[in-house]
Amino acid sequence: MANKKIIRIDPEIKDLLPEFLKNRKKDIELILSLIDKNEFSKISDLAHKMKGSGKLYSFDHISEIGYSFEQAAQKKDSERIKKLCSQLNNFLDNIEVK
Repeated sequence: MANKKIIRIDPEIKDLLPEFLKNRKKDIELILSLIDKNEFSKISDLAHKMKGSGKLYSFDHISEIGYSFEQAAQKKDSERIKKLCSQLNNFLDNIEVK
């Protein structure tokens, strides 16, 4: 717990965060399954939504990763997408929302 990054969130949206963060974990699973099917346009669409929702919930890092996913999907760069999934998973596992 001591190594977790603390993120301060507007109290008005704090109740929505558990679902938002759980959905980002689901996105990782979905993206990995889409890579196996070469569904890069679907990854790009999902990444675009992630980019926007990250900003909406004040998670700039999630938006940045979403942008990177989008770029990698346009290039059909499976290895980069897998690394980004790992980065996102690591970020989600190491934050504490206050």
